[in-house]
Amino acid sequence: ETKIVETKIVETKIVETKIVETKIVETKIVETKIDVYLVKLGPFLHCYSEYQ
Repeated sequence: ETKIVETKIVETKIVETKIVETKIVETKIVETKIDVYLVKLGPFLHCYSEYQ
């Protein structure tokens, strides 16, 4: 019984690390989306500031 409990603990630890990895991947995707958004808006914002 103690061995079964130990393996369950190991499994939950693996699941936790996978969740952390997916969160890191999600934040990276959000950052790249913001970067692409700023790059697309860059020329427009530049022209707008010159117009002002």
